[in-house]
Amino acid sequence: MSDPEVCILKPSPNFDARKDGERDISFIVLFDTGSNNCCGDLARLRNPASGVGSHYLVDREGRIYQLVADKDRAWCSVRDSQGAPQVDLGEKALVISLVNDGSGYTPYPAPQYRALLKLVKRLMARYGIPPNSLDYHEKKRVRHAGRLHFDLESFRQETKDELPSVFPPEPASPAAPLPAV
Repeated sequence: MSDPEVCILKPSPNFDARKDGERDISFIVLFDTGSNNCCGDLARLRNPASGVGSHYLVDREGRIYQLVADKDRAWCSVRDSQGAPQVDLGEKALVISLVNDGSGYTPYPAPQYRALLKLVKRLMARYGIPPNSLDYHEKKRVRHAGRLHFDLESFRQETKDELPSVFPPEPASPAAPLPAV
């Protein structure tokens, strides 16, 4: 998707090739980074020793960083309580990380939320991903009353609205030339 008007390119080595490239992209997963420090989060997501990757990072001011090309598989998996990978999300998912400590006390600022919504709508339109194929992974599964959590259902509803005009549709791939008659 690399769109220089929308994304700041900060390439990460934390990826490998998808088996079927972009054809298998079928869902989007949102994660909190676990901190409110964008510079630290960028450093971690770009450090091969961390073993983690993300296609995009959305900071608290609404800046979008593209770390891994959509056609590639970001190193991302859901881990169990012992730290062992449970599910490899990278093969079929686009992974978007949100700079947020995930505590439930830190709100998602309006600029971050708006930027995320525009990015997700663009990706959903490009890859034909329906709103029910959008997921939010909480590192801490325990919810506490009175804490702010990412409201996935409301966000899914907002993705159903018309795409913002700031994002022109992706150009169609050039068609193969017609055979000579």
